[in-house]
Amino acid sequence: MANITITPEIEEAYESGKKEAEQILNDPDKMEVFLQRLEQKLDEVPLVGEQLSMVPVMISMIKSYVKGEYRECPVSTIVAMIASLLYLISPKDIIKDSIPVLGLLDDIAVIYLSWKYVIGDVDAYQKWRAEAGRETVFFNESEEEKAKKEAEIARTKKIRDTVNDKVDVVKDVVDEKTKGLRSKVKEKVAELKK
Repeated sequence: MANITITPEIEEAYESGKKEAEQILNDPDKMEVFLQRLEQKLDEVPLVGEQLSMVPVMISMIKSYVKGEYRECPVSTIVAMIASLLYLISPKDIIKDSIPVLGLLDDIAVIYLSWKYVIGDVDAYQKWRAEAGRETVFFNESEEEKAKKEAEIARTKKIRDTVNDKVDVVKDVVDEKTKGLRSKVKEKVAELKK
């Protein structure tokens, strides 16, 4: 995937769709309307090669989840995908879709942001589809594209593991630092009670 810059505005756009995504996921009527709007949008928008090639598999995974066919991923994965696809069909844009080519850059960035979070779950879904004898959703994927995808999955898993390790270290440091503060607060509270 080309280098895509994730700005605070992109992160905010992605995060703002999560509540609505949860509502859609829990309401079959809203899900139907969402999927119809998404199909209409995709008819209007070319799937810009590699940048939006993950959209069909995201839609497939959402549908499989909603139908109860595939539930081997956390609900947060489905919410993340719906939130990013909501941005694709939303009239609110950082860059207006009416601007040829450039108008899709913010949509691509929001979808890419969620893709980074869900790629491992999507890979497991694709393996499930293959084991169930179903066709994979990445159409016309070359060996080079498959290799790139595998490399991206491995890179993402490595980044996730590294981030988790660093978060654990930070938690330990914060716990250690706050222990001293907690005891000082307790002492001050005890003094004030006297």
